[in-house]
Parts: sequence; structure tokens; C-alpha cells
Amino acid sequence: MTNGDLDASGRPLPDGPSADLGRFPKWRTFAEGRRLLGLVRIHDVFYFVSRPEVRQAIASLETDHEHVSARPIHPGLLAGRLSEKPFVVLVDDAGIQFLDLPRFRRENPSGLVVLLATSLFIGCAPPHEAEVKHPYVAKADLVFYVGGTDRECSCTVRAALRCAEDLINLRYGPWARRFLFLVVDDEPRWFSEFLPVLYGIIGYRAAVFVARTYEEATRAFEGLQDDIICLITDVFIPRRNILGAHGVDLVDLVSERAPRIPIVVASKAEEAKKLSDVFLLPKGDPEALGVLSRYVKDFAGFDKFLFFDNGGQLIAAASSLAELRNVIAGLDLGILERYAARDYFSTWLYMHGFRELADLLQPRQERGDALRETLLRRIDQQLESVARERFEFLTQGGGVAVTAGNLEELERCIATVDLPTLQFNSELDWFSTWLMRRGHAALADALRPIHGNGEALRQQLLDKVRRHAGR
Repeated sequence: MTNGDLDASGRPLPDGPSADLGRFPKWRTFAEGRRLLGLVRIHDVFYFVSRPEVRQAIASLETDHEHVSARPIHPGLLAGRLSEKPFVVLVDDAGIQFLDLPRFRRENPSGLVVLLATSLFIGCAPPHEAEVKHPYVAKADLVFYVGGTDRECSCTVRAALRCAEDLINLRYGPWARRFLFLVVDDEPRWFSEFLPVLYGIIGYRAAVFVARTYEEATRAFEGLQDDIICLITDVFIPRRNILGAHGVDLVDLVSERAPRIPIVVASKAEEAKKLSDVFLLPKGDPEALGVLSRYVKDFAGFDKFLFFDNGGQLIAAASSLAELRNVIAGLDLGILERYAARDYFSTWLYMHGFRELADLLQPRQERGDALRETLLRRIDQQLESVARERFEFLTQGGGVAVTAGNLEELERCIATVDLPTLQFNSELDWFSTWLMRRGHAALADALRPIHGNGEALRQQLLDKVRRHAGR
């Protein structure tokens, strides 16, 4: 069944938690005011793979993710109705050939197919070349390459599940605001190597959307531009099925249309060295990954907001909205004008829960003292608003169970609210935006999100809140 709406790609949205979320105006209004990550969680994973180490990696998902149930399935059953809820099918090169895709789509509108390819050719080839030689590749929503050690297989499988979950969330809630890393590369092998590292850096503070061609990347950029907080791209990607240095064109497009978005170019190609205002990540260089972690935290809004002078020297940093206000009050007007005109403030503001303020300041073309006065006035208004905000525990019927105005009240509400409401708010990550706006970034990360049931979930939440409060 579907709810009558269409997702971003034109497919019908299935019934489920997010469909209900869209129906209740209270929920939807609440969600649209916040960046959401865990709108929908994958509970069912069906798989048909032959390699023992890959089967073991899939089975271990139940240990790593207590909400996941991983079950083997015969390929002949893949076209039948598997689940009403969002789910993922993990198949290898042999299993996917049994898949009747049109019937699968009709019977399972909430299902995703992920190919765990064992063919090195598929792992290294651009999508068009892989589909010409192996037409079954076109059946998959996502393609990953599984090779190497048991540990590498395990990392790839976990990253594939997380990436599938991110894609399902985009399809389920196209109206929801979120944080996205747009990752562009034509080789599934690189996704298998890189995404485990990237997810390790960003945790649950952002989602990832992968694209394998210039066309896919530009469609994603056009449709999701306001949600994208970082672009990571190779130089050589296909365009009209021809491999070339089209990543350069993509970088130019994003730099011109959205200068606030930090760009990472993952390549050792000479063309990459000619690009300006990008972070170069040499592929295959393990030392560069540590630098990437610092870059993401500094420029994708994960940590402090950094101010640099025209010579590239760090001159100030702000870890909260109040600190940002104080820096702006005394900042050189030339630097302030550059930051405002290029919309450098909005990503940090989005990541710290100030969506309305980010939209108001995106971008500003005033100059001189008029610009400073506008920024300070908007920030002061936001600070006054935050001081009055209360966290609302929403019920599954769209009402409000209880509210909290500070951490002490939040702890008391967690201890007393009914378990279905507590689980609902925890799974959908309602807590993080309110906590980020209040300046409790570490606690927001700790609660982003926690999945569980019953009193064990309540105790987990209480332990984290009390630990943050020093109790």
C-alpha cells in the first residue's frame, strides 16, 4: 500500500512511520523545523550471498544493531511480498540474477536492493560499462564491492546498510530537512573503502547520498542543495556514459551556485591540483584520512565556527551562538562582508540547530556597519527565542505528552513519560536539535539516536543525561 504521495524520484511512498508523520500536521510542522536523520529505521534485512565471510558479516548486523533482523532468503522468494516496513535485500552477483525487478517493485515499494558484488570488474567499472557486461547490475539501487579480509567485508556490509538507510529516508521523507554529504565516484570499490571511514567521522550527525555519474550528482545537487553540507568527489566521473574529468565541472558548478558548501576532491589526478578552494584527498593515502576528519569538523559545521583572515590565518573561533555573536561584534568589516556574501555562516548554523536563522542569513549582501547590525539583530532575536523554548515529547497521535525547559526537567520527563512516547521520540531523534540549540552538543551526539525498548531504553537515556550533567 502507498499513501498517495511520491518520493523525490517519483516512486510512491509506502505506508509506515514516516507516512504517518506526514499525515499529522503537528508532527510534520515539528519535523520541518528540525533536521532529521533517523526518520525511518531498517528493521528487516534479507540476504542471499554465497561467500561465508559475507554471510557472517550480514548475520553480525543483529549484534551491532539490536533493532535489525537479518534473515537468509531463497532467490525465488525475492519477488514476493517480504515486508510492509522499509527493508533491504543484500544479494551477490548470483542472487540478483534471480530477481524479477518489476514484480519486486510492485510487491515491495518499501524495499531496497543492494548488490554486494564479488566481481572486481563491477567494483572498478563505471556504471554503464558494468551494466553492458553484466546487465543484472542495473537491478540494484546501490552497488558495493566486497573483497579482502573478513574485517573489510564486515565494514563494507555495515556501511552498505547505513547508506541504504540514508537512501530510504530520502525516499520516505522528501519534505524533511536533513544534513547530507554528497559523495561522487564511479567505482563501487571506493565506496566500500571510503564510506566506513566517512561514517566513522560523521557518526549520526549527517547522512550520505552517493552518486556514480555527473548526471546523478547534478540532479542530487539541484534537488537537495539546501541539505548538502559537503561535497566529496573524484575528478574522473562519467558524463553521458563517457569517463572524463567531469568532476572539475561539478566542482565549478557547486562553487558558483553554493559557495558555502565545502568541497573535498578525492583524487591524485593532476587536474585536481589545479583546483582552488578545495581540500585534496589523495586516494589510497591513509594519512590523509586523519586530515579529512579535521577538515570535516572545521568546515562542515561539526565543531567550532572558524574565522580566517584574507591570508588564511585563523583569527577567531566560536563554539556557541553567543560566542559567534561576540566575534561578529568585533570582527573586521572586510572579513565579515566576505563571510556573509559567500554564505559561510549557514552550514554551521544548520548543524547547530538554527535553521530559521541560517535561512535568514543565506546570503547577506549588505555592507559595512549595516551588515554587522543586521547580523547582530538576527542573532539576538534567535538567542531570546531559544531561551524560551521547551522540548515537547510528541505522542504517536500527534499530541504533546510533557514538556521540558532545561536538562533537569528533561531528565525528569525521561524518567516518567510513558514508554511508547519515549521510544518514539528517541528513535526519531527529536532530542538533538533542542539540545544543540541549548549548547549541549556533546549530549545531542550521545542521544543521536538511541534505539531500544522498555525500561532498558529509559535507563540508557537517563545514564547519558546524568553523565553529561556530572551526576
